[in-house]
Amino acid sequence: MTEARKMPGNEGRDYYYANLPKLQKQCGADLNAVVAANADNPANFDAIMWITMNMAGSEAGTKAMDTLFEKYIDNEKMVNLCTVLAQGRMPVKNADAKLEQLIEESPHKAVRASATMALAKNVKDETRAEELYESLIANYGDLTSPMTRGKTFKEAADNALFQLKYLSIGKIAPDIEGEDLDGVAFKLSDYRGKVVVLDFWGDW
Repeated sequence: MTEARKMPGNEGRDYYYANLPKLQKQCGADLNAVVAANADNPANFDAIMWITMNMAGSEAGTKAMDTLFEKYIDNEKMVNLCTVLAQGRMPVKNADAKLEQLIEESPHKAVRASATMALAKNVKDETRAEELYESLIANYGDLTSPMTRGKTFKEAADNALFQLKYLSIGKIAPDIEGEDLDGVAFKLSDYRGKVVVLDFWGDW
């Protein structure tokens, strides 16, 4: 970054990203070595989490995540990792298995709830996703989390289940009622079997 700041405009940005993979490889090993040498330091967990999130997909990032699950699975800050994994953009091998492990082994209710939500968002099996959302409602419904944006897990899971059951590809659309431009009442089900284009819009 020091070198990149000396360069004008996009040239500095391009230089930074071109060299980032090399820097990750060089620095990752050093960072993991520092972590290993300071196992009793209270800041150690935060350091490992930083490597995991900022070097995901690299050898250093993978090693750091393995360390998290080997030594710190009982840390309540593992909830932060769940929030990132829920976005589905972090290149982590066996992310689903890691989330399953958190659900089974974390002693913290907030972590188990967040891991359940993250796994439900990422899992490909629709039946499993429904089971996970139902588990959220039954076991963690009153909790809130940054990943639910102020809603309870029950509210977030209810919304997700509705989308999964009724709004995903191949499902029968929920019936709606309204009036056409001539004021004639109609229902969506009146057009069953026909190709229908729905245009939802608002003017505020």
